[in-house]
Amino acid sequence: MTIRIRLAVFVSAMMAIVFSLLMYAGYSENKNNKKLGQILSNAGSLSVSIETLDSHFQKQLLSWSNLLLRGENPENYYRYLQNFYQQERDTRSEITALENKLTDYPDAQAEMKKLYQEHIQLGLTYRKALKIYNQSENPIYETDQAISNTVDQPLKTLNAVKISVLQHKLKKIERANFESKEQRNLIFIIVAVSLIIFVFSFLWVMDVSLGRPLAKIIRAASEIYEGNLEKRVTEDLPGEFKVFSRAFNQMTNKLIQSNDELNNNMNTLKNEINRRKELEKELEEKRYAAEDASKAKTEFISTISHEIRTPLNVVIGYADLLSTSEVNQKQKKFINSIQAGGASLLNIINDVLDLAKIEAGKLELDNHVFNLHELLYELRLMFEKQISDKGLNFELILDETVPINVMSDEHRLKQILMNLLSNAIKFTEQGSIVAKVSVLKFHQDTVDLLFEVKDSGLGVSKEFHQDIFNLFSQQDGQDTRRYGGTGLGLSICQKLSTMMNGKITFNSTPGEGSSFFLSMFGVAASSQSNTDVNLLTDNLSQKVLAAAKILIVDDISANRRLLCDFLIGHPLEIIEAENGIEAISLAKKHKPDLILMDIKMPEMDGAEATQRIKDDENLKHIPVIAVTASSIKASDVEQRNVLFDDYLTKPVKLNILLGSLRNFIG
Repeated sequence: MTIRIRLAVFVSAMMAIVFSLLMYAGYSENKNNKKLGQILSNAGSLSVSIETLDSHFQKQLLSWSNLLLRGENPENYYRYLQNFYQQERDTRSEITALENKLTDYPDAQAEMKKLYQEHIQLGLTYRKALKIYNQSENPIYETDQAISNTVDQPLKTLNAVKISVLQHKLKKIERANFESKEQRNLIFIIVAVSLIIFVFSFLWVMDVSLGRPLAKIIRAASEIYEGNLEKRVTEDLPGEFKVFSRAFNQMTNKLIQSNDELNNNMNTLKNEINRRKELEKELEEKRYAAEDASKAKTEFISTISHEIRTPLNVVIGYADLLSTSEVNQKQKKFINSIQAGGASLLNIINDVLDLAKIEAGKLELDNHVFNLHELLYELRLMFEKQISDKGLNFELILDETVPINVMSDEHRLKQILMNLLSNAIKFTEQGSIVAKVSVLKFHQDTVDLLFEVKDSGLGVSKEFHQDIFNLFSQQDGQDTRRYGGTGLGLSICQKLSTMMNGKITFNSTPGEGSSFFLSMFGVAASSQSNTDVNLLTDNLSQKVLAAAKILIVDDISANRRLLCDFLIGHPLEIIEAENGIEAISLAKKHKPDLILMDIKMPEMDGAEATQRIKDDENLKHIPVIAVTASSIKASDVEQRNVLFDDYLTKPVKLNILLGSLRNFIG
């Protein structure tokens, strides 16, 4: 039998018992109500009869009193007396009939018998009164005396009957109510006992049908949880639990099977984890090795760059000096070749160094406010001679809405534009080159700028469009001996433009030329100008500096000699120092007007020497210009701005050196 059927049968039986008890209670209550109604009905009937008897007797007495009061003549009085005697006989008949009705009222019946005897006595008194009336001289008075003495007692007895009937009725009502209450209490007790039996029976049924099977299942589940997977639930359980126990045991069997599979998978996973850990360890070692190699490569490139820049500074510097002196055409051709080779070598060094920094993630931007118009005109001057020598037309178009001062990395922007202009000049044999700057979009505090470099040169084939920004990529058929290059420039420019929140795009048609576009977004701008761009057209190298005392600090004598030769023709007193310690000593001794300070030097480098000079109250006013072959890190820009008043990178150009000096000594 299933649990649901058991519970249904049990609940139905208990409901039938409770319903039977309720029916019995209703029947008993109805029976008591009928009994009480019968008591009230009988008592009422008796009361009516007694009241009727009392009314007759009262009327009889009233008639007797009225007879006496009216003073009837003796004949009438005697006739009335005979009537009263006859009425008394009728009253005794009524008393007898009423007495027979009082069988359930023994006390009242006894009183009624007593009343009957008293009325018999009253009848005898009436007979005696008739005799007295016939024999007495004063019949009315004597008759009245005889009757008056026997009338009062029946009245009292009749009242006693009334009281007895009423008391007996109240007792019967009280007893009926008591019996009804006792019956209700008995029913309540039976119902309460039945409910208690029902509750305990229900609990017993629940325990047998649910509790005990659940306890067995819970114990089995607990043992399985504790690891005893061999435990099973007995299948001799009642009802649905038998099905449940089978399903539970099957689930346990599957759990054992799954556990075995899980253990196998865990072992496989552990082996895989161990293998991966070994692989990760190997990869970590390789990563460290790669990082060390990358670091070593970066340091190597930086060191080589510094070491190459130092002699290259002398080569290019003296070539620039020779180019300003009077030489014949053959010598001038030699000098131009030296300058071109030096510039090409310098570009390669810069590209390799930038690429190494970008790949190592160590290239940082130096954002500051600079004059964009000044930068553009400086680029025009820089390439003007080269463009003129090739017989090309060059046009710089600067839209009037382009702001003068912007905040960005001036050096990197200049590097990108120089690369684009250099490529345009390199691959253009005839025609023109146009450099155009315009505003793409104005924002509240920033602008989007567009730099365009357009040429009428060789152009780029469609097959090479997707590879043009890849490292070491050069167009098939390009004469490397004629055009040179390493294939690094455009790739570096693209990476730099991305770092500067910009992008480079291009379009090109072979044989018609190319247009390269540099878009820069969100550039902070200001229209205020602090530079007269017309001054940029002047040849600064031809202006003589004011008289001053300059301290040149460099550990390589050739670099010091080059700077000294650059400054020949200017009224300057030159003092030389080989390291930072000597520089501090000579600065204290001679109080120079300006110091040209190399950065990397033995014993004490230029940064530490400059810091000590700036900390000296007597020397801190002296401007210090850094001149170094090392590329300063963007993270050291703040230190550079605090320590140095200007910064020049080797190889130093003559006009750039003189322009920087003129800012401090005129």
